[in-house]
Amino acid sequence: SGGGRKSTVKEVIEELSLAEIVIDARALLVMAITAWLDQVYSEKVTGQKDMNRCTGNARKEQTSEENAMKPVILETPSNEWFLSIKAELRKHGYLVMDRADVPPNHHRKEENGLLPLEIPVLVYERTCADTVHTVHSMIDAGIVRSESVCALLSDPDGLGELKRHADSLGGAGLICSSQIYDQAYEYVRKRATEGACSSDIQTELD
Repeated sequence: SGGGRKSTVKEVIEELSLAEIVIDARALLVMAITAWLDQVYSEKVTGQKDMNRCTGNARKEQTSEENAMKPVILETPSNEWFLSIKAELRKHGYLVMDRADVPPNHHRKEENGLLPLEIPVLVYERTCADTVHTVHSMIDAGIVRSESVCALLSDPDGLGELKRHADSLGGAGLICSSQIYDQAYEYVRKRATEGACSSDIQTELD
């Protein structure tokens, strides 16, 4: 506001009674991303301690709070997107880093070269096609294992693109925001037809 008071979009909508039910799109997307990251970390045999060590000198200059956080790499061309996602994931105990911040010597040498990144990687390019291409290229180049990378898509078109590369992408993660929102809308419609009141539906969504 002009007086400096900060309010969320949801708070403004509720205050002005602009809608009976509010779907927090950002919260749903962040929930999906953290769910994938939680799963990746829970499946890692080496665990968080070894992952933290993989970031090498990049973490020495961080605060004690940041050193206690779980690292995740975000591959994106937009500084605005990077900072926005970084701020949201920080609330959930994840420290978002640029791949350039991870020193190349974090890899363990093998006879046939370097092992892939052990840190989970999120990829969010300007188009779905570019996102799929980047994920495919990173896996193909051995930069990251398929199970440790996730494509962030904004529309269903990318789903078809991913299916065409399904064999080479292996177990790569997939989070499509439009798909998540469609599921949320469908849930609201379903609960409404079942006779649930708007306040109950809002509580369930929250």
